[in-house]
Amino acid sequence: MNNILHLKYAVEVEKAGSISRAAETLFLAQPHLSKAIRELESSLGAAIFKRTSRGVIPTARGKEFLRRARVVLKQLEGMEEVFRPSSSIRHALDLCVPPACYLSDALSAYLQSLNPDKEVDIHFRHSHANGTMNRVADGENDLGILRYQTIYEPYYRKALQDKELRYKEIWEFSYLLLSARNGALPESETAGDPVSSSCTLVLHGEISLSATGKGQEGVSGWNAFRKKIIVYDKATQLELVSRFPDYCSFEPPMSKEVLSRYDLVQRTFPLPDNRYKDVLIFRSGYEFTDDDLIYYKKIKEAIRDIEPSMEM
Repeated sequence: MNNILHLKYAVEVEKAGSISRAAETLFLAQPHLSKAIRELESSLGAAIFKRTSRGVIPTARGKEFLRRARVVLKQLEGMEEVFRPSSSIRHALDLCVPPACYLSDALSAYLQSLNPDKEVDIHFRHSHANGTMNRVADGENDLGILRYQTIYEPYYRKALQDKELRYKEIWEFSYLLLSARNGALPESETAGDPVSSSCTLVLHGEISLSATGKGQEGVSGWNAFRKKIIVYDKATQLELVSRFPDYCSFEPPMSKEVLSRYDLVQRTFPLPDNRYKDVLIFRSGYEFTDDDLIYYKKIKEAIRDIEPSMEM
């Protein structure tokens, strides 16, 4: 291995898909960057990139090398941050999570707990299950919250192991039917007037991948609904369900405060295999910061507010 600079070069080449474009971004001469990549490949004894007429693409071994390189660069960035003079006056949080009201509630509670005199640098991104695993494994996010159906737990446990990720269980729950408090939906699913026939289902776009595994789409059972609206913003989803009496959605248990704010109610609904887990995932060897631990504490408090009798 030559040096850290070569790792940065390789990661930038992968991002650009072209040595010439990467050279422009790095303010380097193309021959210099090409030479650096060749030297790196020579020191590894394997090609990182395959040259094509349209640029470069990672080889199979190159993909694994680049994944580890991104993690190393992320860790080095964290080490540098610790020793910067400003680190003692800075709050930082870097997460990739499924769209969930309780996680937003926890973020609000975390923000309220911060020292107002400190700088704040927070990244709070939504993604589906596979996207979350990849982003954490690649070092693009420090932490992730992975959501999956419990029937697919062996699949996700193996995927986490293969990506050298660790996990800590947060919550196990069932999805509930969400509708306007004064909505027009029938009280129960009956043969004469099923909810799936009378209701327009409003789902968050990420739910099609975040709540399921192994090729399924969406919450199990949602395809029975003839009318569907997919949105990519949680507030829009809740607002639509609140405003239209024949609109509904499926959501994990929500706090009384959120339900009251949007004038919504939740109730059980017959869905197949309706047990899900949210787990906190992180890279092997990752050391939790004080801010990570504060946010995790706020997550557990948010769950307690939803299910006071839950054993933590």
